[in-house]
Amino acid sequence: MGRYVLRHILRAPGKSLLCLVLAGAFMVGLMLIRVSTIRSENELEHLYTTTTVTAELIKNSLAPITRKGITYTGYVYPSIVDDLAGTGFLSHCYVEAATQADYLIRLDARGGVVDDRYTVGDVTLYGAEYSQEFQEHHADAGGEITYFDGWDESVFLQSWNDWQSEDTAKVYPAVVSQKLYETLQMEEGDLLRAGIAVDISGEPPKTTRVVTNLTVVGTHPGSFNMVLLPMESYREVAGTDPNYQRVILTIDPAKNHQLDEFRVRLSDLLPEGGVVPITAVYWDQELRQAIAPMEQGITLMKTLYPVTLALSLIVAAGISILLSLLSAKEAAILRVLGNSKARCRAILCLQNILPCFVGLVAGHLVAVVMAHVMLPTGDAAGLLLPALGRTGLYLISAVLGAAVASVAMTAKDPLELLQVKE
Repeated sequence: MGRYVLRHILRAPGKSLLCLVLAGAFMVGLMLIRVSTIRSENELEHLYTTTTVTAELIKNSLAPITRKGITYTGYVYPSIVDDLAGTGFLSHCYVEAATQADYLIRLDARGGVVDDRYTVGDVTLYGAEYSQEFQEHHADAGGEITYFDGWDESVFLQSWNDWQSEDTAKVYPAVVSQKLYETLQMEEGDLLRAGIAVDISGEPPKTTRVVTNLTVVGTHPGSFNMVLLPMESYREVAGTDPNYQRVILTIDPAKNHQLDEFRVRLSDLLPEGGVVPITAVYWDQELRQAIAPMEQGITLMKTLYPVTLALSLIVAAGISILLSLLSAKEAAILRVLGNSKARCRAILCLQNILPCFVGLVAGHLVAVVMAHVMLPTGDAAGLLLPALGRTGLYLISAVLGAAVASVAMTAKDPLELLQVKE
């Protein structure tokens, strides 16, 4: 029986090759779909976890903020920033505050007025926690800050207590423009006295003037009237917890999957988040433009996989039935020669199943190698068991198809089978 099956397979190379190629092609094709899907999912996950998404809180109107006669520079309450920081969605938060100084006058290192002529007006005091980010967000901030001896960038991260010394006139660090520094003919160690008008709520609102001394710790090459203070220094100079005029939120890349949830959380906080109505502008175009086609491709492959699997099983059964039915004359001869129905059925099944089995083994080996080449070891290992399952399903379908056809043929009279036209 074995010799007959082998010789029959070799006598009909076209049929045998068809079974072998189809089985191998489907195994490789199904693995390719799974590998492509996992690769795309890995790339999508990498994109999610490496793309930085920011959101900026802006006021809905460009008009100045005036309420009850009081003009506000900042419009975002610090409380909303604190609430957002507590959500766990943020990896970083840049805040900035500003106020106008009526004048700046040069003082010597002991806090004495050098000369009334060394005075400038209409100066803006900015408070920020990160000097480099401040310069990135202000085109007129110029290049790098030049710090004086004993000072460096860490001054923006220190607390008010870190700046205190026996000379209380030197507790508020500030960075001024190089042009302002030269205009006032300052020297290292000199101070500045700032006069700030502060509005006090009431009926009618009152205005008072706060006079404070600033220690100049460095210069920047930017706009003449721009004075930069660490946020802690700014809070002490302004006298209150200031409203922010700029808030830029950086979402933790690990939370990019939950960006929609963050949008909902933020939208719930916005109505009570500022002096005036504010809105959030999300800078997530890069993420959205990249993930949309990738997600569509993944969805397509996930849909294509079960369809292709079902098609492979149908083809396996159909080809087995077809090729078995084409062996009607062989079945009749075997029956005439005295072979039992069971023996005939086994021969008819084997001569179609063996080429299919060889194709499945070859296709499975190629698919496994392809998975290990194209995927990380862990992901590739996770595909081995499903690949074996697909191989088994294909083989079962082929066996069932061949069995159904062989049973149907051997149930007929041999003379009737000889009359079948191939």
